[in-house]
Amino acid sequence: MPEVQDSKEERSVEESGLSKVNDELTLGYDRDFEAQWWRIELGLWVFLAIAMILGLTGLSGRGPLAHKQSGTPDGALTVVYERIARYKTPGVMTVRVEPQLYRDGKIYLWLNRAMIERMGLQRIIPQPAVSLPGDDGIGYVFPVSDPTKPTLIFFANEVSSPGIYEEELKTDPQHDLFLRALALP
Repeated sequence: MPEVQDSKEERSVEESGLSKVNDELTLGYDRDFEAQWWRIELGLWVFLAIAMILGLTGLSGRGPLAHKQSGTPDGALTVVYERIARYKTPGVMTVRVEPQLYRDGKIYLWLNRAMIERMGLQRIIPQPAVSLPGDDGIGYVFPVSDPTKPTLIFFANEVSSPGIYEEELKTDPQHDLFLRALALP
C-alpha cells in the first residue's frame, strides 16, 4: 500500500510541473519574474532616497532651502520668509526696514490680503501703533525706537490652507516686494 501512495504523490507532483529530486521538491526559477522584481525594488529604493534628500534640504518644508530672503534693489526693505511652508505649522517672517524709509519717526508697512488671511497672521512683534484695514490688505504704522538703526518686525504666522500664495508688502510705491510661497499639506 505505501507504494500506491508514493505513485499518487509522484503523479500529482508531475502534473503540477514540479520535479522531485532526492525525495524533495525542486521549485522552478522564473528569471523574467526575478528581473522584474529587482527593477521594482530598485525603483522604490531610488524613490525613497530622493524623498529623503528633498526632506533634508528643506524642499518639503523646514530646511535650508525652504527659507528665502528678498529685498528692494536699494536694500532699504528686506524680508526673510519661508517660501516652502507646511499647513498648520507655525512660521515667522522677518521684515527689516532701514532708516531711510522712516517717515516722521514712524514706519508704514502695508500687507496684502493673502498674507493676512491665507498665511494666517497670528502675531506681530513689535505691536503696531495703528492698524489701517482696507479692501485689499492692511496697513500698519510702527513707532521707531531709534531713528539711526534699522527696525526688525516679526510676523508670526500659521498657514491656513495648502496652495501657492502671492504675497505683497510695501512701505511706499518704490519699496514694494512681491513674494511667492508654497504651502504643503
